[in-house]
Amino acid sequence: MADKKTYEELEKRIRELEEQLKGGGNREYKSRLFGFIFGQEDNKHWTLSLYNAIHGTSYDDVSGITINTIEEVVYMGMKNDLSILVSENISLYRVMELYEQQSTYNPNMPVREFMYAGKLYDKFIHSAGLNRYGRKLLPLPLPKLVTFYNGDDEKEDETVLSLSAAFREEIRQNVMRRHSENGEKTDDAEISAEVEQIFHAASPDIEVNVRMININHGHNKKLLSACRPLEEYAWFVEQARKNLSADKNGGPSVTGDAIDKAIDEMPEDFQIKNS
Repeated sequence: MADKKTYEELEKRIRELEEQLKGGGNREYKSRLFGFIFGQEDNKHWTLSLYNAIHGTSYDDVSGITINTIEEVVYMGMKNDLSILVSENISLYRVMELYEQQSTYNPNMPVREFMYAGKLYDKFIHSAGLNRYGRKLLPLPLPKLVTFYNGDDEKEDETVLSLSAAFREEIRQNVMRRHSENGEKTDDAEISAEVEQIFHAASPDIEVNVRMININHGHNKKLLSACRPLEEYAWFVEQARKNLSADKNGGPSVTGDAIDKAIDEMPEDFQIKNS
């Protein structure tokens, strides 16, 4: 077994997921591990490293980072993986950064991030003592929404997911139902053209864009190399996946064994192992 004294906290976090993993899932540990690496006060230098890698910057003042992740105990079951406030000392203006880890492709991330952002802005306004009903315009941090994808489906290095796609889907389903009820036959191109026409005429007042970054092996090498903890996290997830797929039975105990083996296989110089 690996030397537990070297990375006792990391192993403890993963052990806490054992019962959940035995329940048949192998995705929750990825979110928990992501939060452990980047969402701890003691690891704020890693959080800043992640911010720098995403934005191509090289700031080193960790005091400009405030971790404000939503805790489900406060917000009725709603919990995001990681969110931070970045002060104007770092970015010239305050930024609200929301980071999510996704083990499966989820086109509904924009509406989820929209809901998270609403809670976070409510939290920010209260903590800053701002008056949302006042006559003065509130200075609010700029939102940036990022999802780190490490699922099995092949995806591009980067994809932008938009909330407007969900609005278009609402229109599409109704258009198709109307044509079906009228006995009309139309091809996809005609349906799409009609959807776009209706969508632009309706002109929805809300849009949310989420930047989905693929951190699977072979993707976004430059970004991963710019943030070593993220690179190590991606390695760990990939290694656990390989260990799991090596056993065709795929039983509950196998999932835990795959994680154990990945911990043991971590190179000695891994930062997340020696924190």
